[in-house]
Amino acid sequence: MTARRIVFIGAASAACRAVVDRLACSAEDLDLTLCDVRPDLVEPWGRRLPVRRVTVRHLDLRDRRNLLSVIDGAALVVLGARPYPHTAGYVRSACIEAGVAYLDFADDAVSTQSALTLDRKAREAGVPLFIGCGASPGLNSMLVVDAARELDSVDGIDMCWMVGDEHADAGPAAHEIRAHVDGPAADSASDARPESPHPAAITMPRRYPEIGYVHIVGRPDPCRQDGPSRPASAPAIPDKVRTLAEAPHQASRPLRISLLARVTGAYDGEPAVVTRRTPARSARSHSLRNEASLTATACSAFIMLALAQGCGRVGVLAPEDWADPEAFYTALEHAGADPAEIVESVI
Repeated sequence: MTARRIVFIGAASAACRAVVDRLACSAEDLDLTLCDVRPDLVEPWGRRLPVRRVTVRHLDLRDRRNLLSVIDGAALVVLGARPYPHTAGYVRSACIEAGVAYLDFADDAVSTQSALTLDRKAREAGVPLFIGCGASPGLNSMLVVDAARELDSVDGIDMCWMVGDEHADAGPAAHEIRAHVDGPAADSASDARPESPHPAAITMPRRYPEIGYVHIVGRPDPCRQDGPSRPASAPAIPDKVRTLAEAPHQASRPLRISLLARVTGAYDGEPAVVTRRTPARSARSHSLRNEASLTATACSAFIMLALAQGCGRVGVLAPEDWADPEAFYTALEHAGADPAEIVESVI
């Protein structure tokens, strides 16, 4: 097996290209295979990447034989072709058959639940399927694990993700996220079903089976006064969580993404609450400046972790199942994030 060959599927999409660009700037000793049904859209920028080798290939996911040929011998297959409920099944099953590690940055509950049904097959094949390796789930999941480590027991989890539209050329994935923000809040106690907008409500109880709830809410930052993300349609956010999430950005109000995790439980026999959030970012920030760059940087960090240490695991793995927060934060730095802009504690 070629130790560092990574196959990207759906490379022509804006989201996948952002991940490839970020990864290429972080690790030069890579062999990248960039696949898409429209390879002509990948060729112009793919050949300019500062990595050891780049191969651009045509790939139709319905062509099983070609798919297996493309991923054969790879160290990791990264799926960036959306919508995941329509594409992930082809690639996950092929990776299990070929014995190749798989990673995606899916943020929908449908493909998450579909992935979990493959856990037994993946374990039997000795293959890891890393799912939800983006911003939320992904980086937000690491904030939860980081906070939960300070507690003796975990009773509940609140996750907040504020979404901006800082770039005018937002792609379909970004608009899909904003549609989720306009939908109902996800709750593991009542909303852990396919139409629930956030997969962490499904996966977090696997990591913390004793918890009573996982409450996940989102909203635009700041609230829009018109359009599809107007305040009237935004899900209600508990006052304490909303205040903590908004605090880093009160001084200036450009639209931007912000993540927060608030974990309740017990420490030394007493009730306790631990909170982690992404800090305010400077005007010079480039790797964490908006939802696209944050997702790309986070996914790149997860890819580096998977290559370095994660591929020894097997089964379907959400970020909280396999990634260590400190190792992830270090990988974020390697991917270009300013250490001061990654995470902060809230007292």
